[in-house]
Amino acid sequence: MKKFLILFAAVFTFGCIHNDLPLPHVELEITAVTGDGFTCTPEDINLETRTVTLHLPEDTDIQAVKIDSISLNVTEGWAGEPVAASQPLNGTFDMRTPLEITLSLYQDYKWTIVAEQPIERYFTVEGQFGETEIDPAALTATAFVPLDTDLKNMTVTSLKLGPASAVTDPAMENLTDFSSVRYVTVTMDGWTEPDARWSLYVIPVDIKVQITKAEPWGAEIFLTGQGVAGTDLGFRYRVANDAEETEWIPVPDVEVNGGEFKAVLQGLAFETDYQIVAYSNDDLTEIETVTTGRGEGIIPNGDLETWTETSTWFPCLESEIGGKTNDTYTGFWATGNPGTLFTQPDAPRPGSTGMRSAKLETKSMVGIIAAGNLFVGYFGGVHHVTQADVYMGRPYEFGARPKALRFWYKAIVGSGDKGRVYVMIGNMMGPHKIDTSNQSTFFSPSDETLSTGPIYGYADVLFETSVNEWTMIELPIEWRSKEKPNYLLISATSSYEGDYKRGSTDSKLWLDDVEFVY
Repeated sequence: MKKFLILFAAVFTFGCIHNDLPLPHVELEITAVTGDGFTCTPEDINLETRTVTLHLPEDTDIQAVKIDSISLNVTEGWAGEPVAASQPLNGTFDMRTPLEITLSLYQDYKWTIVAEQPIERYFTVEGQFGETEIDPAALTATAFVPLDTDLKNMTVTSLKLGPASAVTDPAMENLTDFSSVRYVTVTMDGWTEPDARWSLYVIPVDIKVQITKAEPWGAEIFLTGQGVAGTDLGFRYRVANDAEETEWIPVPDVEVNGGEFKAVLQGLAFETDYQIVAYSNDDLTEIETVTTGRGEGIIPNGDLETWTETSTWFPCLESEIGGKTNDTYTGFWATGNPGTLFTQPDAPRPGSTGMRSAKLETKSMVGIIAAGNLFVGYFGGVHHVTQADVYMGRPYEFGARPKALRFWYKAIVGSGDKGRVYVMIGNMMGPHKIDTSNQSTFFSPSDETLSTGPIYGYADVLFETSVNEWTMIELPIEWRSKEKPNYLLISATSSYEGDYKRGSTDSKLWLDDVEFVY
């Protein structure tokens, strides 16, 4: 009896033990959103605010955005317990309002997916002065005209206040009297947005011409003026020193859009004062004096002196390596070394003040050709054993428009192979993702646009013969736009077809002291 009581007490005690083990902490993150009619890059995913931004072109129906998949960093927990989501992770969604999704696995994480859809809007009238002021939030558009304009007999020359498919009522040809405000309703795809009644104003002003922007950038000046539409509009300039003895020079290639006109004044001297006037027929502005800037813009670690060795070599500080295979890598330069071991520091070129250069080598990895590479961007990780994601490009603040890319190199070119270095400069929202298993993500350095924005300038060189001695080379940059860039992509490889897994294991490329020429 005593033994039974002891055993019962033990069983009872065991049955009363509470499970105080804490649930595991699994941070649920959205890593990608794919679908039709929008773009979403890693830069559009904010882990801190748990917000994802989809970029919709104007022709996408924002009421019916097709999302094929929303990828997560994990899909299950203990014993295969799946992640729960408050919304389907694929389907068609009305993105006029943010899509709220709560992800649950032991804890809840609220994510928000928002859509941005820039819409080109315009409203112009005949004889207009300057540019129309459009306020989409207030649903107002205001055009300005000279004081002597007959407001009761106006001609609207253009009108678009919604997406390309929108219909405006009344139509622009029925809008002639602007002696008071005119109201128009914008209907899109068969529905009328609540309060989508726009107010159109035409206001007389006592101005004939003015300079609204004269912004120096290196040895260039970006100019914007406003005058009367239909008149002769433009700018003139001269060097400020001894200005009274210097003739005014017309600014070439002026772009006129109604009453607004723009130009980029190029070919100037650095750190020099210039005088500028704008004109509309015979009317002139007062003289403005603008000082050009300096030729500058240092490429981070362009001397290739900074390297860190952990499991492999990284061309950056140890603190910049981060997660090594994702976008927490903050170094400016990157390599494919997390997947291969074919780029490393080497001795510097003779005459260099530094201690290192970069050595890129083509090798065979499990029977597959892999090229040594060095690029501006970050390595996104290996998948399917021999495939990888690579993110090309980094934000870069250009102090001026570079004329060329200069660097030192030497090369051993294997049979049937070529080395390559190229630079691309553009206006991009984020890096371009290359999936080496998907050739549709590959590109040529001369492409005019990549997945996240247009390319304004580029230079490219193929090394077809071996060069045994260190040699300096300058690649002239071919510009196709006068706009300011904000993104830089430089790439170097020992085998130019390495992304196709082709090349010679004899090929090597050394690189040192990469810089811009202004």
